Amino acid sequence: DERHNGPLIVYPRSEVFRVVLSSYSFSIKDIGVAQLFNALASAGDYSESQDSNLRDGAIRRTAKTLLEWDRVLWLKSQGFSVKLCKMDPIEASPKNDIIIGYYEGSCSNKSTSNGKNTHSYCLKMASHYLLGSPP
Repeated sequence: DERHNGPLIVYPRSEVFRVVLSSYSFSIKDIGVAQLFNALASAGDYSESQDSNLRDGAIRRTAKTLLEWDRVLWLKSQGFSVKLCKMDPIEASPKNDIIIGYYEGSCSNKSTSNGKNTHSYCLKMASHYLLGSPP
């Protein structure tokens, strides 16, 4: 794709979610992993301002939490130590999940073999995935 400037992002990000969704895609005719993940993402487009006491709200909140865990598991697989938290107070924002992480690998100010500063590169890659900004 000519419009795409960075690495292609594949969803789900984590191997765990790819395996789980693959097992479900075999049991549901003509639905692949991408379609299942898109359905999960659509269901998870949820904010706390919606009533989670209702059945649909609880399902949407669960889907949103699963999406956050896909991100957490992917970051862990990339060498990050990660915590999934909520803003305090919870009413601070309708989208109140926070992923906090730091890179456990070597993030000194030395350059990698391709000339990139490892610390900057680690932060850019994490923000690229979490925020959708180009690396």
